[in-house]
Amino acid sequence: MDRCNIFNADCKSGIVYVNGKVVDGVEIASQGQAGSKGFMFLNGEKKVYFAVPIESLKEILDLLRELSGIVSSGVLPKNGGGDITAPDFAAAMAALSEKAKALKEALQ
Repeated sequence: MDRCNIFNADCKSGIVYVNGKVVDGVEIASQGQAGSKGFMFLNGEKKVYFAVPIESLKEILDLLRELSGIVSSGVLPKNGGGDITAPDFAAAMAALSEKAKALKEALQ
């Protein structure tokens, strides 16, 4: 049985790098199209890269934080019987939606 080696790796545009050097013939086991950091597993001749989406998770949390700010300044006052207080509420929601769409595409 072959021994499995694990390396810190980067993936940019479908190319896997270990220590800044291109590694050919690596199967990328994720759907993401964006650059990522992760691990490359080497078992005999088999090379597989797995992304660890820490930055993507951070982006998701940032989107949620932004959403909570938009909602607290707009929807919550409206539910209390008043008008939406943020004049740019619709534009802010549209911009947030576009950011979420772009992140989803990068993760697919």
